[in-house]
Amino acid sequence: MALLVEDSWERRHELTFALELHRAECEFLTGALAEAEQRLAALSTRAATTVETSHGHLPAGGSVHDP
Repeated sequence: MALLVEDSWERRHELTFALELHRAECEFLTGALAEAEQRLAALSTRAATTVETSHGHLPAGGSVHDP
């Protein structure tokens, strides 16, 4: 995201995670499934808490393309 500073993950982890999660949701809802899947996969590596980990999980089967 262009408006976030370079070290936003270190300085504002919760905010950055929330923004990226909402972006993935928007991508999913607008049909950009590949982008949403990539963003969720990246978020799963950045999750710092159990709650964040649960938000970053893909549906069963590991893909947003599966019902």
